[in-house]
Amino acid sequence: MNKENLVKKTVIENPDSLLLLKNIFENNKLDITKFKMQFLKRRIERRMQIKEISDFIKYLHLLENDSIELTYLFESLSINVTSFFRDTAVFNAVRAIIVPKILSNIENDKMISVWSAGCASGEEPYSIAILLNDIFGISKKIGILKNIRIHIKATDINNKAIDFAQTGQYQNKFLEHLSTDLKKKYFTKIENHDDSKYEIISEIKDLVDFETMDILSSPENAYDVIFCRNVLIYYKKDAQELILKKFHNCLKNEGYLVLGSDEILIGKNTENIFYPVMPKEKIFQKIN
Repeated sequence: MNKENLVKKTVIENPDSLLLLKNIFENNKLDITKFKMQFLKRRIERRMQIKEISDFIKYLHLLENDSIELTYLFESLSINVTSFFRDTAVFNAVRAIIVPKILSNIENDKMISVWSAGCASGEEPYSIAILLNDIFGISKKIGILKNIRIHIKATDINNKAIDFAQTGQYQNKFLEHLSTDLKKKYFTKIENHDDSKYEIISEIKDLVDFETMDILSSPENAYDVIFCRNVLIYYKKDAQELILKKFHNCLKNEGYLVLGSDEILIGKNTENIFYPVMPKEKIFQKIN
């Protein structure tokens, strides 16, 4: 039987079944209530196809008794579609406008702190680290202050993605959008590897602190910039508002929030706490 046709129909919309699913996750200290129903349904159906189970109730029983499958399902809710310097215009704007603005209000021996929320397999936080390192490498030419420390926090709910990101190792096909200069400067080829694997240099690795964590569970540290791109679209409206308020609390005064190309600020409450400084690039500034 074709796996794509195996799942005839789930009954996730049934209140009793949905409550049972919610309880299974809560009993394991996991929260799925903030995700959009259609997104959750697609992920469940995909796991059912993989396990060759066509009955949703049977799958719920599997989740109750198999912690590994529960982990696989929860980790599948993490969106791992990413790449180095995805949406070049956004990184160009951060380089040319946002970072200089941050540095104009900072003193020597201070830190620039960035949070990559929903970092997936690590390409985004490493891109941020490379960008900032590049800026400070040419600091004398553009008058940027010296002795600025960099710290990048990168979080995701998918433990496997975090483990992968921490290695800093990527196949050559994942680096194809990088310029030859960046690839040569920040990556080293892993010898005796048939699939042309490269590793990010330790100087860049050391700038990024990875951790498995849900966005709403993250401590409210003071960040200069928060990147959360193409993540909010998978959350319900009320959850989106909670996350945006969380970001507001986590940003320094006049800090910046970078969203994905298809994401918008929703609700009057969130529109009153962020100002669109670069609407096209989806870059917003915290309103104090």
